[in-house]
Amino acid sequence: MHSHRLTYYLWVLYATLLTLSDHCGYHFPFTLPPIFHDFHHLKFNVNYGILGLLDWIHGTDKQFRESKYFAKNRIYFSLNSPSALLSE
Repeated sequence: MHSHRLTYYLWVLYATLLTLSDHCGYHFPFTLPPIFHDFHHLKFNVNYGILGLLDWIHGTDKQFRESKYFAKNRIYFSLNSPSALLSE
């Protein structure tokens, strides 16, 4: 692949930040929450993909979609904590 060097570095930066976000346990505003990835660590044989598209196509996100955690898997356009926005 003859990608431009800047494209490569931007992708590495994005992938690194996404990995940090998924493993830190915090739900940052304007980003997808780490709960999809946390469910992967909980069950270990589900939720393989980064964006969830291939999981949806292959059905490996079915348990997650049926769980109580699915309601929290959305982007919040607020600086308030998602925990404060969603009551348990």
